[in-house]
Amino acid sequence: MSIIITLPAVSEEFPFAVGEWPPFISSNAPGYGLHSELISEIFESQGHTVKLEFYPWRRSLELTKAGTLPATYSWSYLEEREDDFIYPEHPLDQLNDVFFTAKTAFRTVCRHFQSMSLRAAP
Repeated sequence: MSIIITLPAVSEEFPFAVGEWPPFISSNAPGYGLHSELISEIFESQGHTVKLEFYPWRRSLELTKAGTLPATYSWSYLEEREDDFIYPEHPLDQLNDVFFTAKTAFRTVCRHFQSMSLRAAP
């Protein structure tokens, strides 16, 4: 996961366009979620404050791309975004997305995903 920045912020309050993604980002979670706490710690260590503005994810990306808000975070890297956004050298987090199925349905699911490398959990 990365922070995407389009414009340098001039004030000491940094607004971020974000969406709901519990437990990483959530308007209902303590500290607004795990990623939000990390972002706040990073910016506060440099003497700045963070302001989160919650929008649907697509709008968060569009507002950042347009420069309406200077930054957003917890996006996966995509090469096609490089023309519009600056990615940090080090990601905020790294996640592995998986899916799972009941053991009784495993063989049926495998037939649908033959090109994937699947194995039963121990």
